Amino acid sequence: MYQRASAINPDDPFAERLIGTLEALRGNYAASVQIERLSSAKTPEAWGLHTLGFAQVRLGDLAGAEKTIDNASRLFPMVNLYDGLRAEVAALRGDAAAAQRAIDKTIHDQKAFGHFHHVAFNIACVFATLGRKEDALQWLRSCIEDGFPCLAAVENEPLFASLRSDAEFQKVITELRATREHYSRVFEDLRKTIWSA
Repeated sequence: MYQRASAINPDDPFAERLIGTLEALRGNYAASVQIERLSSAKTPEAWGLHTLGFAQVRLGDLAGAEKTIDNASRLFPMVNLYDGLRAEVAALRGDAAAAQRAIDKTIHDQKAFGHFHHVAFNIACVFATLGRKEDALQWLRSCIEDGFPCLAAVENEPLFASLRSDAEFQKVITELRATREHYSRVFEDLRKTIWSA
C-alpha cells in the first residue's frame, strides 16, 4: 500500500517514512536506516527519527542511535518517544542504572504521549536485555494490549533473544499469530464484499 502511495506521489515523505517503519518491523534494519535517513533529510519528523534510532540500535550502531535520539529530542522536545530508546542504548552498554532512569522518565511523562505502546515495547526490550524476564514479559503484554499487537515486530526483535525459549513468550507469539490470522480472514472477507458489490 505504501509503495503504491509512493509511486503516485514520490515526494510524499509520509509514505516513504512508513515504508522505513515496515522494514524495521520486518527486521530489515539496514533498509530501514537507509529509508529513514533519506526521509529525515528531506523532512525531519518525530516518528521517522524514532524509527531511525530504533533501527540503529538493532544494528549495534549505538553512537549513531545516540546522535539520532539527541537530535530528535532537540527538534521534538514534546514527543516522549526517545527515552525508551535511550534506555535500550544504556542497557546494551550494561548500564542498568541509566536504563532505569530513562525508563522512569518515560513512565513519568507517558500521559503527554498518545502512542506509549511503542515506548512500552522499548521498555520490554530493555528488561529482556538486562535479564529481567518477568518485567520484560509484563511490558510486552502491556505494549500489545495498549495498541501494538505486531507479530512481526515481536518475532524479529533481536533484543528478545533471552526470551525466545520462555514458555510465556511462546504463548505471546501463539496469541499474536492467532490474532493476525483472525484479522487476515476478516480483511479478506471485507475485501471480497467490497470488490464484489
